[in-house]
Amino acid sequence: MEDMGEKIRSILSDEESMKQISELAEMLSAGMDSSQSGPPNFKRI
Repeated sequence: MEDMGEKIRSILSDEESMKQISELAEMLSAGMDSSQSGPPNFKRI
């Protein structure tokens, strides 16, 4: 468990990692915003 804590601290202290996490969070939140309009329309084949 200590290794996980060390890895998290390493990621959080790395500027490039934080930039990637921020970009990922923006992509995920944008995807959630667009999906709130309703369920997707699935076409049956």
